[in-house]
Amino acid sequence: GGGVPFWRQSYWHKGASAHALASAVTRTGKDELLAVGWVEMSAPATVTLAGAATETAGWIVQIAGSNGAMMGTKLLGDGKTKRAGLRRIIELAGGHYAAVGWASGAKVADGRDAYVAVVDGAGKTVQEIHWGGAGHDVFNAAVMTPAGGFVAAGINRNGKGKGVGVLVGFDSKNAKLWDSTLALGTFETALWAVTRDADGGLVTAGGADVGQAGGTPPDYKGWIVW
Repeated sequence: GGGVPFWRQSYWHKGASAHALASAVTRTGKDELLAVGWVEMSAPATVTLAGAATETAGWIVQIAGSNGAMMGTKLLGDGKTKRAGLRRIIELAGGHYAAVGWASGAKVADGRDAYVAVVDGAGKTVQEIHWGGAGHDVFNAAVMTPAGGFVAAGINRNGKGKGVGVLVGFDSKNAKLWDSTLALGTFETALWAVTRDADGGLVTAGGADVGQAGGTPPDYKGWIVW
């Protein structure tokens, strides 16, 4: 009580030489936690929490909810031939969880795909899903649907410096059902959060760069769409 933590835990992958970030956590049905994030495997020229241009690997850690003891770790990618990072994790039906973020594309020209790792309660990978095109794509958030599937939200970039917000719907077997894009800025639109409203519809929030392409810093405006 009183805002005083009763345990703390940190994770660092042996062999990493730079920064690590825990981006999200969820509780499993066994009073355990699954935490996700990414670790930089080599020191970048400039420090960034985005993990966009650095040699990153994603990670999932299983933690005991009662005392914070680490029960298992899973590294996704090696930061070199396969780079990855995880931003959010949500519970799905059947004791599975969807961790969303980014991962290296199947080909070098693919850049970075939006990525989903479907895992069990111990963090073991059950299925991997890549989505995207020629640019650096990423899923930033996800929400479960009443039918047992989920919707992921993020950014779809075209490889030429511009990007649109994207929502991608998956069914209960994790197969893609649909995708929808949203462009509100002149340079980039990003979806950072998604949830369901009382009527079962989707509400998403993010930002749009209304300045010139490549502006530093970009001229972002926040918004909510439903």
